Amino acid sequence: MTCEEFVLRVQSQLKVPCRVFAVEETVSTNDDLKSLAASGGEAGTVLVAFRQRGGRGRLGRSFYSPDQTGLYLSVLLRPDEKPEDAVFLTPAAAVAAARAIRRVPGREVEIKWVNDLYYQGKKVCGILTEAALTSTADRLEYAVCGIGINLCPPKGGFPEELSAIAGALCDTVDPHLPADLAAAFLNELFAVLQAPREELLEEYRSRSFLTGKQITSPTGAFEGVATVLGVDDQAGLVIQREDGVRQTLHGGEVSVRLQNTENGRG
Repeated sequence: MTCEEFVLRVQSQLKVPCRVFAVEETVSTNDDLKSLAASGGEAGTVLVAFRQRGGRGRLGRSFYSPDQTGLYLSVLLRPDEKPEDAVFLTPAAAVAAARAIRRVPGREVEIKWVNDLYYQGKKVCGILTEAALTSTADRLEYAVCGIGINLCPPKGGFPEELSAIAGALCDTVDPHLPADLAAAFLNELFAVLQAPREELLEEYRSRSFLTGKQITSPTGAFEGVATVLGVDDQAGLVIQREDGVRQTLHGGEVSVRLQNTENGRG
């Protein structure tokens, strides 16, 4: 499918005011839209790349983005929100992606706090939301929400360092699947953003991959092992440490304690 055909197929299914662009390759769709946002780009601008040379995840980690195997998409938002409300954008994208994947290609996924989607115990989607504030620092100037979804395994399989962690939604990909999933995601994202926040959090919690599991933190958000109790009203991860103290995480990275589950992944 050419870029032009991709855009036409997505636009034909959209129920929301988005303007979609597609390119064969770029370094990072998020970086491209951040540059566009800084120069006055319109909300609802969407960029899809068939492959990325420098896809990124949280904490500066790279996101493997080979050709013909995934959906790599970023959308520019200009929400009239306070800075503290930015924490809900990634959960909204996660719920939207989970809903879209349920529709196209018909898979049920779980959400690993805060920004990953898991299918059959492996990561199939990463989300990176980046935002900037107005000059007065009291509102969001813009937010760019990027998602990368592994639709099928790359030829020859995932690189060795990812093979134990990364998974895919399908064995092979119908040529229309990436465009159909992109349209479904965009429709769901704007619906979630307009819905009451309580509904967002309810679905986010219902899809939690971590609740009830024992976890560790490779980034030092806490020491030792903790049990996940749930997600609070500010999308923080509520845990109980080994000493019995409850703690709420609002950042950092957590990993499922491997000896606690066969499919635990960081």
